[in-house]
Amino acid sequence: SSRRRIRRLGFFNDVVITRERVEGREDEVDLAVRVREGGVGTFRVGAGFSTDNDLSFEAGLDTPNVFGSGNNFSADFSAGDDDKRIDFSLDEFYHTDEGVSRHIGMSIAERESSGESSGYNIDGFTADYGYGIPYADDGKYSAVFAYEKIEVNSVASVYQEFEDTHGRNLDLLLLRTGLTHDTRDSFQQPTDGYRAEFSAEFGLPLLDLRYYRADYLHDYYYQARTLWTKPVWHARFGMGVGGGFGGDVYPFYERFFVGGTGTLRGFDTNSIGDRREGTSTVGGRARMYGSVEVAIDTELFKTQKVYLAPFLDAGVVGGDIADFSHPRAAAGVELRWISPIGPLRFSWGKALLKEDGDKTQDLQFSIRY
Repeated sequence: SSRRRIRRLGFFNDVVITRERVEGREDEVDLAVRVREGGVGTFRVGAGFSTDNDLSFEAGLDTPNVFGSGNNFSADFSAGDDDKRIDFSLDEFYHTDEGVSRHIGMSIAERESSGESSGYNIDGFTADYGYGIPYADDGKYSAVFAYEKIEVNSVASVYQEFEDTHGRNLDLLLLRTGLTHDTRDSFQQPTDGYRAEFSAEFGLPLLDLRYYRADYLHDYYYQARTLWTKPVWHARFGMGVGGGFGGDVYPFYERFFVGGTGTLRGFDTNSIGDRREGTSTVGGRARMYGSVEVAIDTELFKTQKVYLAPFLDAGVVGGDIADFSHPRAAAGVELRWISPIGPLRFSWGKALLKEDGDKTQDLQFSIRY
C-alpha cells in the first residue's frame, strides 16, 4: 500500500521499500524507502485515430514537481473533429499536512455535434477552483466550484425549447463533486482490485441555469491465477441521470448517449439515444450500460503484451428517467496490443439486441501515440 501510494505521486521511476530491525527493539522495524527520481516533466505531442473520434491531435506539458514544490502544472491542447480544447491547471497535492489537495484551472473549448438533425455548435470558457479530501487509504472526495460562460452558435430544431427558454448566451455557476475509491494494482493493465467513481454536477441558482447531472462508474478486475493463461476478468457498470430544476430546461449538451468503444461496442459512437421527429436521435436524461469480458494474454511477444478479450456489452438510454424499454446488446472479441507506439485496440462485435434505424458498427478500433 505504501509503495503504491508513493508511485502514484508521479515523482519517481522506481520505489523499493525494505524492513530494517530497530536495534534493541524486538517488536519494532523501520521502513527504509529508496527511490529513483524521474524527469522534471514531460512534453507530449501526438495524434490518434479511432472509429469513435476519427483523427485527433494533442500536445501537452506536465511538470509533476514544478520547481521542486510537489505541485503539478499542466497545459494541454487537443483538437478533433468534434472538440477543440485548451486547458491549464495547477494541482497542489499536499495543500495541508493531512493530504488535502487544491486545484486551480482554466479552459477554453469548442464543442460540436454533427448529427444530421440534432447537431449543435457551442463555445465555452471555464475557470474552476476546488479541493480534494482523502479518505481511507485509496479514496478521495473532491469539490470544485466553476464559472462557465457558454455561447451557442447553432442548434438543431429538436433543441429549440432550450434556446427559447435560455437564449444563446449563458453564464453558469457550477458545483462539481466527486468521490473516488481505487484499489487497482496497475493503471494501464490492472489484474486485481476495483475503481469506483461517483461524480455530480449542479448548476447553482445564482446565475442562468439550474440543473443536475450525476454519473457512477464501477470497474472490477480479478485474475484467475489457477488457470495456465491467467485470464483477467473485467466487469464494468455505469449509469447516469440528469434533469433541470426550478423550471429550467436540462441542457441539451449534457444529455446521455451510449454506443462506441467506451460504452457499447458493436454500435456507432453515441448513436443510441432518445428518438424524436422520425429518425432524429438526441440524448436522453438517463442511461445504464455494462460489460463483462475476459482478457487472455496471447504470449506472442516477450517485451510487448497482446491480449484477446471476448466481451458482452449492453446499454440503454431513457428519454425520460423512467423509460428504459429499449435495451441494446452486442457480443464479440477485442484485440489489445500494448505496442511501441502506444495502445491499440481492435474490436469486432455483433449486435444481439437492436431497434430499426440503429447504426451498427461491427469493426471498431483506436490507436494513440
